[in-house]
Amino acid sequence: MTKETIIPQLSKDRKDRIKKIMKYHYGFEPKDKEINWLDEMFRNHYLVLHDQKIIKNLVTVKINEILLKHREKMGSIKFEELLFSKSIFQYLTLASMSYRAGIPIATIILC
Repeated sequence: MTKETIIPQLSKDRKDRIKKIMKYHYGFEPKDKEINWLDEMFRNHYLVLHDQKIIKNLVTVKINEILLKHREKMGSIKFEELLFSKSIFQYLTLASMSYRAGIPIATIILC
């Protein structure tokens, strides 16, 4: 990339696609303001996987809300049993670390 290279702002179609993915996979729809903020933040980075970086960061910020929804859905006692089971807790910790390090295949395998 050179100084003359300009990565265009996200189009409405791309924003709608990100919102659709977030709603379907994670159960919430981000606001345009959140998407625009992340778009601006990643604008000077590589264009490859730009949308995925935005989605990853939105999920990272909202992970506690996502987990609470699952807890409510399955019941707090069952959720706590699964979460604090020693082997499950270790796998979830490793999966979380892999996700934050940007290693999606390791995250998927551990999950």
